[in-house]
Amino acid sequence: MTRLVENWWADRPTLLPANTEVEHRAVAYLDRRALASQAARRSETVVDDLLRSATSAAEQSGHEATIRRTRVEVAHRAALAGDAQAWTDAITEVNALEAAGEYDEAAGALMALSRHPDPVMGTTLAQRAAELFRRAGKPHWEASALQAAGYAAAYTDPLLATTLLDRAFGLASQADRPQLAVAVVATQGKAAWIRGDLVKARALFADAVAGADHFGATDPFALRSEYAELLLADQAWADLREVANELADQAMASGAATELGIAHRLLGLAEHHLGADAAAVESLEPALAPLAERPDALTARTLWTLGSSWANLDRADLSVAPLSTAASRFGASGALADAAAAREAAGRNAQSVGQTGPAAVQLAAAAQLYRRLGERDRMVGSLTALAEAFSADERTDDALATLATVMDEARDVGGEMSIPEEERLLGRLELQAASVLARAARPDAAAEMFSAAERRLSRHGDADDQRALARIRATVEAD
Repeated sequence: MTRLVENWWADRPTLLPANTEVEHRAVAYLDRRALASQAARRSETVVDDLLRSATSAAEQSGHEATIRRTRVEVAHRAALAGDAQAWTDAITEVNALEAAGEYDEAAGALMALSRHPDPVMGTTLAQRAAELFRRAGKPHWEASALQAAGYAAAYTDPLLATTLLDRAFGLASQADRPQLAVAVVATQGKAAWIRGDLVKARALFADAVAGADHFGATDPFALRSEYAELLLADQAWADLREVANELADQAMASGAATELGIAHRLLGLAEHHLGADAAAVESLEPALAPLAERPDALTARTLWTLGSSWANLDRADLSVAPLSTAASRFGASGALADAAAAREAAGRNAQSVGQTGPAAVQLAAAAQLYRRLGERDRMVGSLTALAEAFSADERTDDALATLATVMDEARDVGGEMSIPEEERLLGRLELQAASVLARAARPDAAAEMFSAAERRLSRHGDADDQRALARIRATVEAD
């Protein structure tokens, strides 16, 4: 069906307009199916054009069932966009189709409507579709409907999901539809994954992939990539590397650039976690271009991994861009802790290779995020790193102003500090300020600040503070 949809979309301009009733019905059907095409997924304008074309073709055909089925699709799209009345309108059309004995059309409409934001309603609609397919004498479509019902039920009623999927598998087997049986086994794996049983999920997905290799599958790459995502979720890095290599072989055989990008992404993630950072970069870098328009695939975590791998390879200069982009995507999804960590890593890596301007931007953003999260120690770390970036950029006054704000910021975030904690932090800030002043050739101010830091840290500092005092004393006294 995927091939039919994509072929129709590609050839549609040369095949239209339709002329006969049969052709109009075919256009209405194919335009509805083309709503699942890659082009429609990328553009609401394409969706609107397809719905208008399908509606016009259905009306020109004069075929009542085709007209009602198209109305269901239009209503479903409106319902998903927030029109509550549209759900009722769609069911009204389904009821009319069933009353007219158009069981196939009614059941197909219910299958579309079962993609419902409420999984309980989705289960109910798919079960009703299964019953209509049974009445129509279509056991393989009944199995597909039970598969959809079982998947929806997995979110709310695991026992019902198991029952429905077992029935679906039985019907698919009895109907001698091995590819459908493979798809049902994969859905059983998804259901196990949803309920948190990753061991069972992995076993079922492995069976489904093996079945697809033997009997074929509607979309073998998608099936194997779902298995890979499960292995990723279970942090089964060695198994993920094996499956990702299989995906890469499939993608290269088909010449599909996006699929190869997905395979490289998964392989790079596995290599990184297995400690092979050079191999990770080799896989992740070529994944960037083909996945540029696929934020679902080119995730923040992927970019974080690429940046981290470059840093581990002592190429901090190449790590900054992917880490910065990862931070933006983490932030957009509400993962503020990850966004802050990515900003901080980008800033520190930029600072380590002398990119003081970008470092300051990233570290300031990290500090703001840590402040929102109430992460006092990490906020202080980002602010002191920001002050160091300003100092390295010869922005001495900005560095000192940043250090001057840290104490008040620290008191406001993360709860009350004890007197020794405050004294230790003040001493560390004074010590860093002494270093900044010495670098700026202000020896008197540097010596005064160093003396203040030494008094505090001699009483409240730890071993690291004593080593820092010795190191910066040499700098101050040299001036």
